[in-house]
Amino acid sequence: MKMKSDYTLYNQSSIQNYSSIDNVDQAVEYLKDPTHFRSFGQGLTELLQKKNAPVDFSDNAEMADYLFSKLKDIGSTISRATVMSWFTGNHRPKVEAGSRPKIYELCFAMQLTYEETVWFFQHVYYDRAFNCHNIREAVYYYSFLHQLSYQKAQEIIQKIDAAPVTLPVSDDIDTYYTSYVQNTIAAMESADELIDFLIANKADFCHWNKSALHTLHDLISQLIGSKESDDAVNELRTTLYAMSRNRNMISGRISIDIHKY
Repeated sequence: MKMKSDYTLYNQSSIQNYSSIDNVDQAVEYLKDPTHFRSFGQGLTELLQKKNAPVDFSDNAEMADYLFSKLKDIGSTISRATVMSWFTGNHRPKVEAGSRPKIYELCFAMQLTYEETVWFFQHVYYDRAFNCHNIREAVYYYSFLHQLSYQKAQEIIQKIDAAPVTLPVSDDIDTYYTSYVQNTIAAMESADELIDFLIANKADFCHWNKSALHTLHDLISQLIGSKESDDAVNELRTTLYAMSRNRNMISGRISIDIHKY
């Protein structure tokens, strides 16, 4: 795929709406080309432009000072040196659990909307936003939907953290779907409702990928077969082993009932 000159804007739509998703070779070639993706510093610059920051967008130091002041306003511990390294390209946040809180702090500091936060995660940080099977990120999801401050989000999290785990882990597989949690939170109308929900289901948030594991175990069971098929499988294994040891055996003599397997 040929890169367009306005590749940062092209990337904003093409990553989410890839026109030839069934063409694997074309998709791989696109992903292998680093010029199709913003650097973190370019993404930050574009973010400041979107928010009409009063800075010289060609001056990394001035942009770093501005963003650092915004981060300090919310109580972030991100250093000025780290912010500067983002703009110069000497460093970018790793796509890992330990870096995600910093990205949320940045989004809160710049007072991004929910849509802007999703854009920043997907098209600058290159990771999904709002893993709502994580209590902290579930609170952030609600906070950005309702434009709550970083300080308010921390107050909510502290209340949930202080509450004891009083209920056993649910046996209902539906409660483990991240989309279920996200849809439930999106329908809430108050922070108190959010707090009650997360405290009531606190134990369930200690277990990850429950639905995925359930599906994998089901597929494995289909591959292994039932306990009743063990004798038939062992008989076939024995026969095949004997054939591998004795070339004079003729495979056509074996009568296999496929229903046994």
